[in-house]
Amino acid sequence: YCRPQASIKFDTYHVEGRTIVIATVPPSDKRPICAVDDEGRQRAYIRIADENIVASPVHLAIWREAQKSQGSMTLFTSAYYSAPADSRIGYRAPALALGDSNNDLSPLQQHRGSNVLLTFWSSADAQSRLDNMRYDRLSRDAGDRYTHVSVNMDRSMSVFNSVIAMDDLDRSAQFFSSLETRDDIIKNWRLEGAYHSFLLDASGVIIAIDPDEKTLAQLR
Repeated sequence: YCRPQASIKFDTYHVEGRTIVIATVPPSDKRPICAVDDEGRQRAYIRIADENIVASPVHLAIWREAQKSQGSMTLFTSAYYSAPADSRIGYRAPALALGDSNNDLSPLQQHRGSNVLLTFWSSADAQSRLDNMRYDRLSRDAGDRYTHVSVNMDRSMSVFNSVIAMDDLDRSAQFFSSLETRDDIIKNWRLEGAYHSFLLDASGVIIAIDPDEKTLAQLR
């Protein structure tokens, strides 16, 4: 029922006249592993807290690129252009590293030809949290106009997971910044005073900061 086939270990225990079977699925180094439904469609899932969520295109890109060369996992790469990187309008987006993976990723190339809405937020910052909720709702009707990528800057993963559920966010678009990369993110994206959202065009250039609904609706 999985492609590629998943490795499963079964342990059997006999307790008080009953037989208990425990199935353990170890982590795979050949991701994504897709479940196949009755119609032959393949879908990959991620586990967040106590829920299984359909993996987003961003997650699929991460897993596929993870099979390639070694390095640090980078969501947006500063090597996309030779021009200087900056978080101001008209400049190509700075590098953005997420997680602590040992694999290299350049998803801007994966999104070539499409737009990306990148949101930074924290549960402790009311305005950025409200903005993230608003962009999350708008992105659900965005179709192919843009992809929403949300980066949480909280210091607690448990708080992050709780707020996702409380705010009814699309879990597949939510990422948690690691403590190791948080200071660099704040510096490179000029987030010292406030968190912002950045609209990137198909080439990785910032075309708007904190875009309104009209600006997003006009994207093609």
